[in-house]
Amino acid sequence: MPLTLSLLLDEVKEAAESLPFINQLFIDYIWQEDNQSFLLEEVKYDAIWLETQMTRCLAYWKGERQCRGVDIEDAWKCHSCDYQESCQWIVQKTKELQLAREKI
Repeated sequence: MPLTLSLLLDEVKEAAESLPFINQLFIDYIWQEDNQSFLLEEVKYDAIWLETQMTRCLAYWKGERQCRGVDIEDAWKCHSCDYQESCQWIVQKTKELQLAREKI
C-alpha cells in the first residue's frame, strides 16, 4: 500500500498520542551570530488553542479547506514563498491597494 498524506497524518497522530504530557514548555531565542541565548520564555499550554490550530491546519492538508493568505502585517513572508508567482491572495491585495490609492 503506497504511503499517502492521509496515512502519514494518521501515523503522526498516533505517534503524538503516545508522547508523555509536558507541563512546562519554553522557547529559547538564540542569536544567530554567536549562538548565545538572549531570551528564555515560558509558554503556557492551552489545549483549546492547540486543538483549534491543529484542526484548522489539518483541514487544509486533507483538502477540506482552501489556503488563506497571511495577515497583511506578515506579507513580508511572501518574498520567500515558492508560490508567490501564482498566489491569488497577492493579486487580491494588490487590487485592493490600487483601489485604495485611486480613492485618495
